[in-house]
Amino acid sequence: MYKKMVHGRIAKTFAFTAARLPDGIHCDSKGNVYAGCGDGVHVWNRSGKLIGKIYTGIKCSQLFNSLAKDAWLSWGGQKLFYATLAASGAPLS
Repeated sequence: MYKKMVHGRIAKTFAFTAARLPDGIHCDSKGNVYAGCGDGVHVWNRSGKLIGKIYTGIKCSQLFNSLAKDAWLSWGGQKLFYATLAASGAPLS
């Protein structure tokens, strides 16, 4: 994942995952970044350090906030995963 693009070039690599391409990237109110990856959901802190993995056993290609502010849903194949978080989703502006 890349922190930002400047003039069409990568300015800084934010984080790396060997578990294929991240998808459905979201942030919470504490600045943590969540992404569906090849083996589940990976979580990085605001500095890009991997702080957790939620293994689902299958690729989670869709990750999105649920109607509850402190939870997310992930779709992987024919399974739907739901998790409650200790932080709420980042506000959209």
